Amino acid sequence: TTPLQPLSNTSGQQEMADADNSIAFWTSIASDYKSYPNVIFDLFNEPHIDNFAYPANMVAVTGEPPEITSEWLILRDGGVGSVNYGNQQTFTGSWQSAGMQAMLTAVRAVGATNVCMTAGVSWAQDNSQWVKYAPVDPLKQLACSWHAYPAASNPAAPGFPNNFAWAAAILAAGYPIIIGETRDLSSNGATSQWLTPTLLPWADTNSVSVMAWSWNAWGAADDDLIKDATGTQTDGEGVAFKNWCVNHA
Repeated sequence: TTPLQPLSNTSGQQEMADADNSIAFWTSIASDYKSYPNVIFDLFNEPHIDNFAYPANMVAVTGEPPEITSEWLILRDGGVGSVNYGNQQTFTGSWQSAGMQAMLTAVRAVGATNVCMTAGVSWAQDNSQWVKYAPVDPLKQLACSWHAYPAASNPAAPGFPNNFAWAAAILAAGYPIIIGETRDLSSNGATSQWLTPTLLPWADTNSVSVMAWSWNAWGAADDDLIKDATGTQTDGEGVAFKNWCVNHA
């Protein structure tokens, strides 16, 4: 009988990188691509620290309540999780995560100077304490990864009311921001309510790079850039993002 592979990631996205494999992964990737400065490393996609134990020394370290900063310390330094996903199941059991600092250190240890992106919490949408808990990069080649989605209840508003204030603080601290994902309405007849009126003008004003999700012809009400395999842009998101890209060629 073939044993289950609990980290095959077939039923959900893991909450954070695992210490067993992620350091070796980034050591290998950084070694292979360190001669390609046009390659950017996004150290972990959409962290969400939902099922982790509070660090034992956190209150002493921060002087703040555990629920305020625990996820940020775990994000940066690693922690002990209790849930992972795979094979269409949810598994419970203690496991050690790798923090953003350890993964960044592994990249730099092999001589890679590539730009590295690190996200905040809540699936890379909450950057409220990103500056305070950013990993230390001796090369100062670190960028904030922000998934700039609109609010589920209002496609014209940011997912968190303070998203732009948080972003302004990151830029003011001297860090670049790369929007690794965003979206808009994409059904037939839709018009852009987030990209054209709000996000893309803000990105231009603040010299922020943007990538949109996603290059799939799913026929969905939002999130689709294309209608078909030939790349016909969707109404709303597809039209808005294509026009923006053409104007930045």
